[in-house]
Amino acid sequence: MHLHHLINYSKARGNKEVRAILKDNYHEITSWVCANANGDRTADETGAQSWLLEKKVAEFGYSYMRYYLNEYIGQHWKIPRPELTLEALLAAPTDSAD
Repeated sequence: MHLHHLINYSKARGNKEVRAILKDNYHEITSWVCANANGDRTADETGAQSWLLEKKVAEFGYSYMRYYLNEYIGQHWKIPRPELTLEALLAAPTDSAD
């Protein structure tokens, strides 16, 4: 099993504040996935990310996760990142087999 970040470090390239959040406050934005899903990047697919995030919403609650992604992390982006809000991430299709 590998600890997988729901917001990849590469999305925070050049942003020390967001990278520090991703590193230090990881419970809300990481999920355990099998080594294969992490190694072959299956866990990074849009549907997989959305499904993993749904599990975090079930664990922490919608309001808290909305605050965490949209406001807590959101305030540190140098440019707006609407694609990384809770609503955008959950709206992603969860079935990539189509």
